[in-house]
Amino acid sequence: MLLACPASAQSRLDRAYVSQTLMGGRARSASTEVGLGTPPLRITDRLLVGASIYARRTWLEGANPSDGRTFVGNDLQAGLLFIVPLDERWTLSFIPVVAGRFTSDARFRMPRDLTIAGVGVASYAIAGDRDFVVSFGLLFTNTLPFSPVIPIAGLRWESERWRVEALWPQPQAVYRFSERFEAGIAMRFDYPLYRARDLEVSDGTAEYVRLTNHYFGGVFAARLVGDLWLAARPAVNLGRVVRLVDGDRDNLDGGRQRLDIARTLTFTLSWRGGRR
Repeated sequence: MLLACPASAQSRLDRAYVSQTLMGGRARSASTEVGLGTPPLRITDRLLVGASIYARRTWLEGANPSDGRTFVGNDLQAGLLFIVPLDERWTLSFIPVVAGRFTSDARFRMPRDLTIAGVGVASYAIAGDRDFVVSFGLLFTNTLPFSPVIPIAGLRWESERWRVEALWPQPQAVYRFSERFEAGIAMRFDYPLYRARDLEVSDGTAEYVRLTNHYFGGVFAARLVGDLWLAARPAVNLGRVVRLVDGDRDNLDGGRQRLDIARTLTFTLSWRGGRR
């Protein structure tokens, strides 16, 4: 479900946000993200429609596999959300997404470099309770090398104090100490694929660069005023890898670079706009 929502929002409650991430280690990195999602609009009794846009720019120092220079990646993403409530327990959701990812030194080629993804999800509210929902479905994308379709599943549970979101790509568990402060733990999995200038390596021609990031850390969020929140997410990036990828989006063995484990810190200013 998060494929069509802001990718690094503090939680599913965030409707708009701006985020800044700083990363240390041997290959220093910084990224700026902006996300905006509309509340679902009721079109008919059986159809709600929402939309989201997302942009990110990433600087990764000394980790360009082609020449060692600073890598600059750009993300632009737009998605729609179609929600079909079947009854008080079952809901169907369909999420088409289009995205463009490219580096600063490569020309984006339409439609070859366009990322196309889609998600179909069935959600079930346990005992009719919308605060306890399990979901399952299929994800389609043209950027994964092993399969265009993969199964997905998730769980969301919320109580007066706890909010647990076991949803890809950012599961988290947060405890509300009050109406103005919450804290918890979170993970994030990030695999962006960027169009790059062609490069010959030992086992082929690279046309793309794939970054791999596995974050694990904490979440601390405070309400500033109204529905405006400020969050800090200290974390450790445990799996930083840079890979060169061929025109079929398959990884090339001759273009793999593993980076060191790095500490990260993300600040997010978000507007929650009430409960979803």
